[in-house]
Amino acid sequence: MKIAILCAGQGSQYAEMGTAFYNGNETYKQTINQLNETVPFDLVALLNTPNDLLDQTAYTQPAIVAMTVGIGKAVAEKGITTDFYAGLSLGEYSALTLAGALTEAEVIPLVHTRGQFMQAAAPGIGAMAAVLGIERSVIADVCLETPGIVEIANYNCPGQIVIGGEKEAVATASETLKTLGARRVLPLNVSGPFHTSLLAPAAQKLAPELAKIKWQKPHVPVIRNIDAKPYEDTFVYELAKQVESSVYWEDSIRYLLDQGVDTFIEIGPGKVLTGFVKKIDRTVKTYTIETPEQLASVTEQLSQ
Repeated sequence: MKIAILCAGQGSQYAEMGTAFYNGNETYKQTINQLNETVPFDLVALLNTPNDLLDQTAYTQPAIVAMTVGIGKAVAEKGITTDFYAGLSLGEYSALTLAGALTEAEVIPLVHTRGQFMQAAAPGIGAMAAVLGIERSVIADVCLETPGIVEIANYNCPGQIVIGGEKEAVATASETLKTLGARRVLPLNVSGPFHTSLLAPAAQKLAPELAKIKWQKPHVPVIRNIDAKPYEDTFVYELAKQVESSVYWEDSIRYLLDQGVDTFIEIGPGKVLTGFVKKIDRTVKTYTIETPEQLASVTEQLSQ
């Protein structure tokens, strides 16, 4: 058995998403309490109570990373051996933390800052849409031919690709893709055109913040979003570039499959990533862990 742990990305958040683990696992609770000391807002309340901040990118990002790192530590405590980590966009920071590339004390302030930069990069001018049921090559051609800025933001899985860019350009490309046979084109409720060139200002501001981190070589391979290859010993360019570049998630999963991974465990809020995995390869085993009960169940199943 080869196991890859997948770390949740932005968009999977929901109110009180951390409550079950906070009340039901001491390792997780201690981790969240410690992470709470690293930021000037109430991370515990953000995860455990209904609030308006959770859908603001600057707060969504630290909340999801904190929950994911806390669960990851609880998973490790159960003796589950991890062969690879991967995370969707924001989830890459959780993966790098769990793999030892940066510390828990560094990661939450870093992603809070990242969220602020991303939120401010293209205010009010951008949009994103999920395109279902049409080949990536067709989408790429339409993006190139559409006036204005519209680009592929996420290669999620076969039949699901996200485009982003200027509102008018995204709307035009969406209509063109419908006429070319896309099964559906769904506008996304997001605060910016993430993973497009419109986020270049965020990338430029983020790079100096990334350079302040005392990066270490991961003790478990972490797969990069920007090219579906493992991190080696550089991080600043790759993570700055990530916010304005396409996320090659399908390619990352295919890389892991090529390495012999046959078991994928998604940690953090939701089960979006394992859903993508199943659309890429239905033969592999997938699990999600966002509650202590799921942790107990997965631990038991993996031990059999």
